[in-house]
Amino acid sequence: MNDYLEEVNDLINRRIVYGYYTVTASKPSSVLNWSSANEEWWLNELKGRIKKGQTIELDANQILVPGLKRDIKEIMPDLDSLPLHSGGPRGGSREVSEWRVPND
Repeated sequence: MNDYLEEVNDLINRRIVYGYYTVTASKPSSVLNWSSANEEWWLNELKGRIKKGQTIELDANQILVPGLKRDIKEIMPDLDSLPLHSGGPRGGSREVSEWRVPND
């Protein structure tokens, strides 16, 4: 299971650009969503299972994870945080302090 965890964490750590992207499933997969509010991954049940060969558009806070749902659920507590979160305002980026908000 450690190899699988490393594989999924590698997918997570490649999510460093905001915006939508298109991905094609290499085998049956599920979509995981990052929640910045809860700082955790959750299984996107609305998208359902993605079939091998199916193409789907995902947002920057989503990843397509190949494998069985039970295996995905088992590794979810040990997954890395989304890199975009740690670099953003909720993740503690220092850049937030440089933003200027106009006073009305």
